[in-house]
Amino acid sequence: MEAFEVKGAAIVLAGGRGSRMGGVDKPTLEVEERSMRASVLSAARSALGEGAPLVLVGERGADVQGIGAVCVREEPPFSGPVAGLARGLAELERLGSTDEVVLVLGGDMPWLEPRVLGALVHACAEAPRKVAGAVDAGGRRQFLCAAWPRAVLARALSHLAGEGGGGSLVGASAKSLYRALGELTPEPVQAEWLDVGTLAGASGLAPALVARSLSDIDSPEQLEQARSRR
Repeated sequence: MEAFEVKGAAIVLAGGRGSRMGGVDKPTLEVEERSMRASVLSAARSALGEGAPLVLVGERGADVQGIGAVCVREEPPFSGPVAGLARGLAELERLGSTDEVVLVLGGDMPWLEPRVLGALVHACAEAPRKVAGAVDAGGRRQFLCAAWPRAVLARALSHLAGEGGGGSLVGASAKSLYRALGELTPEPVQAEWLDVGTLAGASGLAPALVARSLSDIDSPEQLEQARSRR
């Protein structure tokens, strides 16, 4: 597998209730004979290399065995993406990880390309005080497809958990974590949003492949369409 030069870690969020999918754990659903969360973890593994720490915030399962990810759950369970990120970051610290860049990924992107993740990691490493996030082909910011400076992620989580964020991470949205960037002191932090064209140029992939890579599955209809693709 091809690894990129920048040292990094990844947190993959896959601990939701599956309310949009009729109560089924969405990231465990298969697209092209593989669970979506396994596809995301494998993309992160290829992008970061064999020794990189990967944390899956979700249930253990046979579908993710052999990828080398550590599985944990947020407390309390089903308390949202920000609580999941806090749990994932705590696990990276427990593992002794000192990686300067952390990929923050949702577990519902079955076509995620390692080179797209590598481009995000490089963009973050080149501007260490900025978050590098992806924008999909429809112009939608993918809050859970981004590379974060580790220290910035820790500060944003701390801000939300403290007085600035109301004192609790339970139920906080991923968007609120980005909003917190502008509230950090003594100096706010910016997010740099990279569109399909920019990521295509940085990764060397065709724009159509990058656009597909940034597609996520949010509904039973989208899942059916994804499974019908050839």
